[in-house]
Amino acid sequence: MYAYTPDDIYRIEQVGEKHKNEYETYLVFEHGEGVVPAHELMGSAMMAEDGSIYWRSPFYFAVPLLDYALTTRNILQVSIANSAFPFRVLRASPCDFEDGNGKCMGGVYTNFGDGSKSKCKSCGGVGHKVPVSPTGEYQWLEPEGLDAGKGMSYKPVEYIEPGTGAMTFVREQADIDTNQARAILHLHTSANKSTGEASVTATEVAMDYSTQFAFLRPIAEQIFDLFEWMLNRIAFQRYGNYEQVPTIVRPQSFDFRTEGQLWGDLEKARNAGAPPFVIHTILHDLLNNRLSSDINAQRVALSVMMVDELFSLTKDEVMARKASGSVEPWQVAFHHGAYQTVMQLMAENDSWISLDDKDRADALRDYATQKAPANIAQQPVNDFFGTFGA
Repeated sequence: MYAYTPDDIYRIEQVGEKHKNEYETYLVFEHGEGVVPAHELMGSAMMAEDGSIYWRSPFYFAVPLLDYALTTRNILQVSIANSAFPFRVLRASPCDFEDGNGKCMGGVYTNFGDGSKSKCKSCGGVGHKVPVSPTGEYQWLEPEGLDAGKGMSYKPVEYIEPGTGAMTFVREQADIDTNQARAILHLHTSANKSTGEASVTATEVAMDYSTQFAFLRPIAEQIFDLFEWMLNRIAFQRYGNYEQVPTIVRPQSFDFRTEGQLWGDLEKARNAGAPPFVIHTILHDLLNNRLSSDINAQRVALSVMMVDELFSLTKDEVMARKASGSVEPWQVAFHHGAYQTVMQLMAENDSWISLDDKDRADALRDYATQKAPANIAQQPVNDFFGTFGA
């Protein structure tokens, strides 16, 4: 065993004969921090009857449903192996093997001389014969006499396909248990139209991601609390102080959607007539997903979104605002040529990308206003979005 105390770590070993229950203690490390280097994994805080606090895993309530889903999946796999595939039925005829000494009767060869019985060597004791060649071909014997030249009046080989209703039920039940477990964990699951569920609206999708974020945020905070706690213990045990503890940047948002899912959400939002703010948010998430590994590209994208007031609008919506005069000419020019404008600005001012968000956006807005006449181009509305980071 190991014993962790506020100042020391000990190893405890049993020595001698087992029934004597004797132990020796060895000092492994003396850290002297005054803190026990051990911590609960945390989770959901619960209060016991005696008033003490204990922790329960956030996945606790989903475990029974996941166990059911796993069991059902195992049953489904066995069912597929045993009864999902068609099996062959062959027409057989009784074994009529006979020689000068005896005859096969129901798979038993009876000797006429001494009356002894044994397994028929022709049919192997099964009592019938199946005219199948070693390569699996059915061999049909051409009839003689009056029946010569006539074809078969029956199907010698047939295939029987078992019903799949039971397996379909098992599969659907496994999906139901899995989706209910995912719902408990606030994991996004698309609606299954085959079960008659209504299509998920853009508002429902947004609510799903909001609840998912609310579920994940405290878990992430606890993980980073533990991480920082560990770094403090490591720093003190190595250096005797906390001066070399690295700074931890905690995540501010969580998004597990793929780029394809984000495009799907964008299409749903547009079809549902969602307000520009919702569409703008999805576009922001899409850019973050595509540019997640490039910090400078993220800064550029954020600056463009801060300056381009038409960013989330469709081509028709932009043309309508332009025709009504509700937007300035430079805004339309920047919307069509944002990528080129940013490239020109970065070529003229290499320190622009290192500015903070507000100053970077202000500088880009000023530059776009000055260069507007030179940036009016007949390009697709989403030129920046389709070109940058592609």
